[in-house]
Amino acid sequence: MVHTGKPEPWNSGKVQPSSGDQGWWFDFSGVRTPGRYEVVDAERGAASTPFEIAPDIYRKVLRSATRMFFYQRSGFAKREPHAQACWTDDAAYLGPGQDAQAYDVTDRGNASKVRDLRGGWFDAGDTNKYVTFAATAVHQLLLAYENSPAVFTDDFGIPESGNGVPDLLDEVRWETDWIKRMQFEHGGLALKVGAIKYPAGGAPSKDRGARFYVPECTSATIAGAGIM
Repeated sequence: MVHTGKPEPWNSGKVQPSSGDQGWWFDFSGVRTPGRYEVVDAERGAASTPFEIAPDIYRKVLRSATRMFFYQRSGFAKREPHAQACWTDDAAYLGPGQDAQAYDVTDRGNASKVRDLRGGWFDAGDTNKYVTFAATAVHQLLLAYENSPAVFTDDFGIPESGNGVPDLLDEVRWETDWIKRMQFEHGGLALKVGAIKYPAGGAPSKDRGARFYVPECTSATIAGAGIM
């Protein structure tokens, strides 16, 4: 036992409407020694989930949040040890008529407009890729690095780890290399690459559906310029 005390009722003991629960504050901020702890209610024999106290307590969260972008890579195999066994997959959307051979969705039969648009990050729960939506992510990641470069080290467990470049910058480069592929020779950028209809849930590498790009537009061109 390293600390004892009594919890204080939150909001004078009132029930919080959306949860239907009452809450209590228990301040143990005076405990500073690094280690693994739990809060125990001695009267009821109940205990909290174990937790850690450490000066770098958010390090694991930062690493996991950054690695999320690695799992979003399109056209890149996720294999152990860089990917957990439950998230491994082959490179997706590199087959015929997919991202490396994407057709213009507004002129689907015109082979002269086929473009190599492999790479980049999946947008969200779907596997489409958008220039406009990339702007927020790239800006915020680079701003985070600019503000705190020392925390973004070269050991976050992605394939580029150990190359002498902070892993966050390696990851951003994966996206910006794709952004450059989305740019037409005269400067404008295509809006997106993806499927016409959402495929059934499953590993992205199993999706053999055709992929198309939406031609250049003002919003994508502005976003791409801002990213660069």
